[in-house]
Amino acid sequence: MAKKRRRDKGRTRTKGSRRGKRSGKRRSGFKYKKRSTEAWKKRAEQSGYNRRSMFKDEVNVFRPKDGDNLIRILPPTWEDAEHYGHEIWCHYGIGPDGESFLDLQKMTGEADPIEEERAKALQDNDKEYANQLQSKKRVAIYIIDRDEEEKGLQLWSAPWSMDADITTLAVDKRTGEVLDIDDPEAGYDVEFTKTGKGIKTQYGGIAIARRSSPLDNDEALQQAVELPIPETLLFYEYEEIEKAFNAGGSAYDGDDEDEDEDEPKRGKKDKPKRGRRKYEDEAEDEEGAADVTWEEVQEMEFEELLDAIDDNNLDIDDDVDEDDEDEIEDLRGEICEELGLSKPKKRKAKKSEKDKLRKRRRR
Repeated sequence: MAKKRRRDKGRTRTKGSRRGKRSGKRRSGFKYKKRSTEAWKKRAEQSGYNRRSMFKDEVNVFRPKDGDNLIRILPPTWEDAEHYGHEIWCHYGIGPDGESFLDLQKMTGEADPIEEERAKALQDNDKEYANQLQSKKRVAIYIIDRDEEEKGLQLWSAPWSMDADITTLAVDKRTGEVLDIDDPEAGYDVEFTKTGKGIKTQYGGIAIARRSSPLDNDEALQQAVELPIPETLLFYEYEEIEKAFNAGGSAYDGDDEDEDEDEPKRGKKDKPKRGRRKYEDEAEDEEGAADVTWEEVQEMEFEELLDAIDDNNLDIDDDVDEDDEDEIEDLRGEICEELGLSKPKKRKAKKSEKDKLRKRRRR
């Protein structure tokens, strides 16, 4: 047997062998097509949950990392733009899968089932439920991550209040001079710090670099020209949004974005301008830091719970007995607590709503 293995081993290394000759030939006319690096990365970063996104698949969504971030904002590439970012209104945490949809009513003037439900809640003077249904204002921005420039052009749906502070910091309070931070040749990088996860995500320490620098990425700028931000947006049909919304039983448990209106404090004259305000990021689920909903965690098996701990870098002791249901239930609770996930609050349906549900079931 040993001799045979040596012969086999020697045969594989012989350039003139049949196997060596055959390896260089094409079979059945097949021609190998190399996939792009972006395609491989997209598959590697895929989620196990098939959620709809507010943006087209061609877009690489920016996910701020924990700790310090350094980005470069690109200029607008669509007509009549007055700002580098494009304002959007978003509904988050829709249905059992926690999907995200753009607000049709505010963005296109068309009917939106969630806004219609909110209007009914206001008529019933149910302000708490109406606030839960209210869409959130964001600012879609094309950026380059200076720490991972190989990722190229990325789209970030930033909190509107954070964007407001960035633009405030770009204006000299004494002279009124504006720093064109999005200028490709003489713009400025922006830094900030991210802490927390999910709806507990906060951004602080916003600063604009003291010196200008070139973007130095013509490919990313060209991509932004070919696909302006307004063209990246996905608007779903009324019926599709209604179906996802009704699947969740009109149950939501969300907190409003931190809207602290205090002016950001300024640093000393010889230091970068810094914004001290912190922001709750309600789009974190869309951006991928908290990649599951409360309901999904409750349905996870033991191995899936361990994967969730690893994927989100949670500081949780996973040394539990996989056959002990009580320990597994405690593990689910710890994961939800770390991710800032809570059980959705069910709103009691009024008589008119119950009648509608019965009619839908009969159909």
